[in-house]
Amino acid sequence: MAMDQRLADRYQAAAIDPRMVPLELRWKGVAAATKQLSIEAIADLVRLAASRQSTQAEVRTKFQQHFKDADTAFLLEGNDQELSLLAAATLSNSLSTESRVSDLVALLIRSSQFAEWTYVLPDVAAESEAYLTNRSVSARRVDRPAASLDSKSAIWKKTVETVEQEATAAGQPQFGTWIGKLGAVHLAETGPLASVLTSLVDFTARADAIHAEELNILWWLFADYSKYLDRAWESVDVKNSVSLVAALELFELTTIVPAPYSSKAFLAKVLKGAGLVDGSEVVPGEAIAQAPKGWHERAAAAKSFGDLTPLLTAVTTFDAEDDGWIRRAERTSGVSLRDARDPLVLGWQMLTELQAAKVGASA
Repeated sequence: MAMDQRLADRYQAAAIDPRMVPLELRWKGVAAATKQLSIEAIADLVRLAASRQSTQAEVRTKFQQHFKDADTAFLLEGNDQELSLLAAATLSNSLSTESRVSDLVALLIRSSQFAEWTYVLPDVAAESEAYLTNRSVSARRVDRPAASLDSKSAIWKKTVETVEQEATAAGQPQFGTWIGKLGAVHLAETGPLASVLTSLVDFTARADAIHAEELNILWWLFADYSKYLDRAWESVDVKNSVSLVAALELFELTTIVPAPYSSKAFLAKVLKGAGLVDGSEVVPGEAIAQAPKGWHERAAAAKSFGDLTPLLTAVTTFDAEDDGWIRRAERTSGVSLRDARDPLVLGWQMLTELQAAKVGASA
């Protein structure tokens, strides 16, 4: 893997003199860490890239070892700034290839923006957004397979013609011979034909899944009705929970992660229909408390990444009989649940966290 030509500049931006660092050896460590990056380790690597405390000490230790293996002079202590830089560089490098691992990297970095996390490499947030935009489109692109057989198809036609001529001239006694000729050519065609049919079946199944997702979402928008609130969006009296409820309903209709490119516009349409126009504000803690029971049960079942998924963390902490749940959730997530937010920002964050939870659960 060729070294990222931005590495020296990134060291400079992190206030580390690149002339004092063996960049090629560092990149060797980045390449090794990227190759072995697992779903389970991503959250802690995102924390490390943001200069925050890892929850699993072994993740930090294993990550450091990649650079120690490449350079025995690499410091394991007192080297936090460079380690954060290398974590961010590894996450950035992972985004160069589309995969489930890269999906989770980008989703968790996007999610961290809700809590206003900053990174040693500031552009990693923009890279994540660009990745998710491209991935949401490419994941739904289906290339029609080439449904063509090889030149043996011409042999088949010629053989059939020959057999027909022989049948006319010789009669039934030659029937077995003719079938043998046909069978020999047919068997030669079986491999290519099976391959073409398999490609067509796969293409049809994938196209159907993509179209089904699209139609389900469009019918949901057209119906203008909430499953969990059991009423039209415009008829909802207590509007605090609309953004969170709409996010979950949209997520449940989304079969491919990342969600469709227009998902934020879909949420905005629902919020507008519910009367939450530009300038509206919602308090996250109140939104969670006022959400319907069915929503709570479904959202609480999603995988939480603690401080990287503050809304899901709050949902799992929620206790209708104990007001202290908000303080506990805030301590865990580091995000205030009592500060008003734009409902679209809140709904978008909820959708992001649910997607991250789905990818994380696939580990």
